[in-house]
Amino acid sequence: MTLLEREADLGALEAALRRALDRRELTLVVVRGESGIGKTMLLRTFADGVRGRHPEARVAHAEAREHDAGFGVLRVAVKKLREDEMRRGRKAARRAAALMQRVAPALLELVPVAGTPLSKTAQALIDNAGTEAAARDGGPFELTIGDQFIAYIGDRPLVLLLDDLHEADQATVDLLTQITLDLSRADLPVLLVTAFQPSSDDLFDGELPIEKSLCRLGRHIDLVLLDPRPLSVAGLTALAADVFGRSVPLQVAAWAQRRTRGNPFQAEHSLRTMLESGFADTVEKWSPGWVREYLEHVDLTLPGQIEAQLRLRLPRRGTPEHDLLSLAAVLGPEFYRADLAELSSWDGERLDAALAALTARRWITPAPDLGQAAYRFAHETILTCVITALRPQRVYRETHALVARRLDASLAETLDYFETLSAHYREAGLVDDQLRVVGMACKAAYSRPSWQAPILNLVNSVCDELARSERASYNCEALLLKSGLLNQMQQFETGHMTAVRAHEAALALGEPRLVTRALALRIGIESAGNPDFTRLDLARQVVDMWNSLGDREAQAEALYDLAVKCLRLGEWDAGLAALAEAEELGGPQARIYQVCGELLADGGRWAEAIAPLERARALFAEANSAVGVCAATGWHGLALARTGRADDGLEEVRTALATECETLRSREGAAKWLLFVGEYYLDADEPAKAGAPLWLAHELFGELAHVATARTGAAIDRLRAALGVEAYGALRAGFDPRTNSWSCYGFLWQLGPFTKFPGNPVLSPSGDGWQSIAVLNPAAIADGDRATLFYRAVGPGRTADVSSIGRADSDDGIAFTPAASPVLAPAEPYEQPGGCEDPRLVRVDDQWVLTYTAYDGRIARLAAATSPDLATWRRSGPMLDEGAWDEYFRRSEFPETPEGWSKSGAILPWKIDGRWWMYFGDTHIWAAWSTDLRRWQVIRRPVLSPRPGSFDSRLVEPGPPPVAHPDGILLIYNSADRDLRYRVGQALFAADDPTRLLRRSASPTLEPTVREEFEGYVLNVVFASGLVRRHDEWLLYYGMADSRIGLAVARA
Repeated sequence: MTLLEREADLGALEAALRRALDRRELTLVVVRGESGIGKTMLLRTFADGVRGRHPEARVAHAEAREHDAGFGVLRVAVKKLREDEMRRGRKAARRAAALMQRVAPALLELVPVAGTPLSKTAQALIDNAGTEAAARDGGPFELTIGDQFIAYIGDRPLVLLLDDLHEADQATVDLLTQITLDLSRADLPVLLVTAFQPSSDDLFDGELPIEKSLCRLGRHIDLVLLDPRPLSVAGLTALAADVFGRSVPLQVAAWAQRRTRGNPFQAEHSLRTMLESGFADTVEKWSPGWVREYLEHVDLTLPGQIEAQLRLRLPRRGTPEHDLLSLAAVLGPEFYRADLAELSSWDGERLDAALAALTARRWITPAPDLGQAAYRFAHETILTCVITALRPQRVYRETHALVARRLDASLAETLDYFETLSAHYREAGLVDDQLRVVGMACKAAYSRPSWQAPILNLVNSVCDELARSERASYNCEALLLKSGLLNQMQQFETGHMTAVRAHEAALALGEPRLVTRALALRIGIESAGNPDFTRLDLARQVVDMWNSLGDREAQAEALYDLAVKCLRLGEWDAGLAALAEAEELGGPQARIYQVCGELLADGGRWAEAIAPLERARALFAEANSAVGVCAATGWHGLALARTGRADDGLEEVRTALATECETLRSREGAAKWLLFVGEYYLDADEPAKAGAPLWLAHELFGELAHVATARTGAAIDRLRAALGVEAYGALRAGFDPRTNSWSCYGFLWQLGPFTKFPGNPVLSPSGDGWQSIAVLNPAAIADGDRATLFYRAVGPGRTADVSSIGRADSDDGIAFTPAASPVLAPAEPYEQPGGCEDPRLVRVDDQWVLTYTAYDGRIARLAAATSPDLATWRRSGPMLDEGAWDEYFRRSEFPETPEGWSKSGAILPWKIDGRWWMYFGDTHIWAAWSTDLRRWQVIRRPVLSPRPGSFDSRLVEPGPPPVAHPDGILLIYNSADRDLRYRVGQALFAADDPTRLLRRSASPTLEPTVREEFEGYVLNVVFASGLVRRHDEWLLYYGMADSRIGLAVARA
């Protein structure tokens, strides 16, 4: 939100800073004002100005959170000061940081300020978080913190801006008070600014801890009081012009000022609601009479005095409306009548009456876009106030527990389900249940690789929460879950470090079961990351520890692990003895024979492996275990093939492959058997037969980012050496996955392979005007043999090159004739001076929707235009609300994404559950949905992100609009690696959930191979944005080095 009419307040803050600098004394400024009056924006603007005008000053702006405890706001302030120190860091600190980055990245943040008073201050705050007694009694903790701040400040000015202190608890405020008094006696250049929402008009008559503290400080320190004033009509006029993008009638600003009492936040909310209601669609209607009539007769259900009403009404417990509102707030911003009915004891009539009453008051509103009998809170202000009022009450936790148990009983395993359930158990204070749910999520992630990164974020947040728990066992349990998940993700180094931390925490607790679990996990992760790790002493120690705990099942598992290590070392007697002991403990005999057979085979003793594998297969069949039968059959087949019975053996391997594909649906399992077949052919001196299974295995392992990718790569290198480079190249070029006999086991799903048209480019720059520099990145449609491209055209501008959107038509999809003038040329402020770029085109109902990137020279915004006939176009403006996008977008989580950019929109041409969906984004790919193609709701995490070490390691962004696929939604996407080589990939999302990634190509679908793709406006680029199906072919149109347009063709 724009900062308006705050020049006087900024001047008063600057004067206070000057006083602190000139007199070398602490100056305390108190900023009071209601919610939304602009306190936070005022402090942020002032902080930015101080950093520019006083580079020698240290500046920290920290905000307290709801019911902030554990010295939260002070810890955040110290953290920000430490970050500032890191940015300023000395050469030695930079050298140490560089070394630590290579050796142990997790410790990097501790290096630059290690040993300084500020570091000690941070550690003291962490160690004593929540220690109310120390802060209240004026013990040595306070004196230590004050002394450390004094030592840290020295001669350099310090500016501390502490916001939302009405949320701070008594212990935090007491500590802040003592620090302030210590600093006031030290003759130091310090400016301390406190901001909060007052509980009464009189500062010294309030009930908040911060108000009582300021009353105490006022006896010792002169206070500078600031009360930011409401916006005037002139200020509202400027704000309205900023919201609407044009000047507005005076009546609109006066109405907003009167309606919201000049509160900038509520005023902006009111104006944006007017904008969304269609008020600004037709400028010619803005006559004084029409505006007056509109404002008199249209009730926009704005927040107004909602907060004051809630404060008065919420304490009155027992009314159906209040109870329903409380329950709905716990359910979330969107909720269903069915959930309310299930979780409450009300009859249907009473429930409907309460819903009707709250709807009439415009506190909630029906949400037909979510389904039947769905509702949402009319404004976030309402939800925030309800939660704030409920949080201290016991009923809040009880309701969370009730909701969590209902969700738990549903067993609906989705990613959102786990996150929501974990949050409910956390708010209910049921940590054991929360850890159980997180453990379920980690298990679910094993079979859903696309879930692993979001679930790791969930586990990390739980670890951060529990690190401060009074029960250290909770923290240890969370670390064990995290290390196990990292092991699944094959992040062995980080997983091992986490397991070590868990083991150390368990040893400190003295809990034998946790110690044993942690040690076993340590060994398992180290073994997975390093197959040569064979510490028999540790494996035996784990066996003995489970034995002492009397856990026979865990002891048997540990014996299996011991046997594997013994047999890998060639200690067959010891290994077989361990397997026999596992059998005595009740370990399944089939598993024992299976392990024995696999290890004999792994050791090259194929003939000896046949008998135990036959026995294992029979026992697994008796137990009706498809997984066991599949594994035993595959290994038995390999053993037969390796001992001279190739036909019988390979037929059994094909049986195992069929089971992996048709019954178990395991890509990892299929890839494993394909790899083994390829290696068999190499060892049998039949390299020509090894190619197909090895290439398919390599693709599958690559999709899974599996550690075995290195093994398939080594086997392919053997194949290349055996055949020679030329013969290998011919064999690879002739490989057709649609006809090869092994391909039915390869889980094929992608479009292609694509072959580039030999006559490329199909369109080049022309003339000396709007398309004379480059033509690129086209959208495409086809009608029979005819094709039409809408493409980005680049021509000279006044100060820089300018982009427009042109049109070209073709009778055959190859020879295109461009139109004489652009379809869209930059005309709106959000399009100038950069222009209109990179269109995508989709048919939606009875209209064409063209998405494009509007570039104003600083920010690339996703915009849209519509047409009924492809001839006349009407701009719809930016597609995403910038304020909402900034809220979704977290710079700290995605630091590499250009701030505020929301480009490259690819809309699904069909609805899913009554909603339109779109993929968009730069660097990461995000998803958004809409019911009207105008207002888009962004899903708050990326659905596709760059992959380290892959062809798409630096950025990804959508290509053409997605197409329907038998297994889901297929999206062709563009990407770049760390060297900015642009290539094309493919991704498959679930048909019923466009945010759930199912598959992702391990190798590029298209990459630069010819001079026109290596050299041009931007080097080394193929960028696909147009895809059409014509008869039995897919035509993929793409940009060549951002200069020309090329075509690639694949059989459909």
